[in-house]
Amino acid sequence: MIFEINSKEELKKEIPLNTGRVKINFEVSTPREMVEIVSKYKDNADVWVRTNMFKRLLVDGCLVFKKQKKGTYKLKRTLDVCIAALVLILTSPLLLIVSMIVKFSASTSKEPVFFRQNRISNNGKAFLFYKFRTMEHSNNDDIHYEYMKKSIQGKAHGKVYKLVNDPRVTKIGKWLRRLSIDEIPQFINVLKGDMSVIGPRPPILYEVELYEDWQKVRLMAKPGMTGLWQVAGRSLLSFNEMVVLDFFYALNQSLKLDLYILFHTIPAVLFLKGAY
Repeated sequence: MIFEINSKEELKKEIPLNTGRVKINFEVSTPREMVEIVSKYKDNADVWVRTNMFKRLLVDGCLVFKKQKKGTYKLKRTLDVCIAALVLILTSPLLLIVSMIVKFSASTSKEPVFFRQNRISNNGKAFLFYKFRTMEHSNNDDIHYEYMKKSIQGKAHGKVYKLVNDPRVTKIGKWLRRLSIDEIPQFINVLKGDMSVIGPRPPILYEVELYEDWQKVRLMAKPGMTGLWQVAGRSLLSFNEMVVLDFFYALNQSLKLDLYILFHTIPAVLFLKGAY
């Protein structure tokens, strides 16, 4: 059964128990409104929302959110382990070379090759996140905190969800970031089960503390190395647009969607789309 809602006033109605699809026929134009409407109905039915956002994902002019279900599809963990192990084996010579470059370009011998930081998973617990070090070892997080605060509150200049021209980044680090080589060590996180290959990017604790309640829906799925927001524009999207895409992914996880994201991530990385 399809239950159609034609105006905001009709959102107050309760849907019948046998409803399979809730269709929002008026245009939803803001991320917050999108999340709040879908959150109301996701436990009982698929939700079709008419919108002009994310046109590549629309079906008949609607963004389709599947009814919430527990867990993920059965092959996801197997796919994660196979991809992570294969990438780490194939890139091991590159990892060795990059490790030497990062080490020898350091201002002191005590500076580490890898950057380690606590990130928040979908269960609310912290895990140790790995990257090649691209910043000065003794950097201050205040710059990033202030930028993320503005971004999360919708006050950042433009639509770039990443701090551009970060003064903490080293010359070598800029190239590693631009080519996404700094991200390869995260496949270790995937092998450990902290992350998935596909999923929302894992936030820092102080980011989560800044979230409004509706923005916390991006924590519904296990964090990943790449996701819909990277494919849709990487750092060219606003934070709130990223929240909608992460919410969409959490409710629509499937092998088909993961393969779609995976195969679209490759050209996005190769052609440096939205890379900084």
